Amino acid sequence: MSDLINSLRDNFDQFTFSSAFDVAIISLLIFWLFMLIRGTTAMAVMRGAFILLLAAIVLARAFDLQVLNFLVENSFTGVLIALPIIFQPEIRRALERVGRTGARAFGASTSNPGTVEAVAEAATSMARQ
Repeated sequence: MSDLINSLRDNFDQFTFSSAFDVAIISLLIFWLFMLIRGTTAMAVMRGAFILLLAAIVLARAFDLQVLNFLVENSFTGVLIALPIIFQPEIRRALERVGRTGARAFGASTSNPGTVEAVAEAATSMARQ
């Protein structure tokens, strides 16, 4: 038990402000990516690929399948090449959205909270006339 506590203490001592900043940036990028592909076919493809990869890893480790284990461990380069090809429409849509909306693509709001109510009131008033 003391080995675990010492190990945790050593890891905590190595954790710096730049480490926290790094984790925050990567977390925000991953969150933004998932928000972009939410509701698209890319999300279903990613879910299916993740399930297949997880099943391959479990099978390779559980039954000591050397060839499958080798393929899983050494397929990272191929996956990196395949990702832009598979998700090309979503990447194009994301880049177009960033170019068109700027900071608002990352979730920054530039409108006032009362804008929607003001527009709704104006539309109601104009509809009565």
